[in-house]
Amino acid sequence: MNWKQKKFTGWMIQEVQLNRDFYSAEEMSWMAEGFMLDEGYAHYEGHYDGWERVRVTRDVRTKMGQAFLADDVTVGKKEESAEFRTPGYVVFSWRNGFVDTVVSVESVEVL
Repeated sequence: MNWKQKKFTGWMIQEVQLNRDFYSAEEMSWMAEGFMLDEGYAHYEGHYDGWERVRVTRDVRTKMGQAFLADDVTVGKKEESAEFRTPGYVVFSWRNGFVDTVVSVESVEVL
């Protein structure tokens, strides 16, 4: 991640966490989609439509780094597909490069 991305990521995390009680699920979904489209990922257009506003209740680390800290607020959707052994939530991470991450249902609280 280059300096510009780190600076932008830091600003976005701060914006979302400081104002998380004021953003609706729809607004947060628009933000997530906007970032992906700005980065050149046109296939994300409409990807976050209908996602819910959720709180991740535990720290989550992935290969890319810290995806969530406990009590992070983001958008997600419940996913029940043959791809996953058990149902999970696909949630958007503001912390590690703006990616979708799958976490267990028990780790998500719908707001």
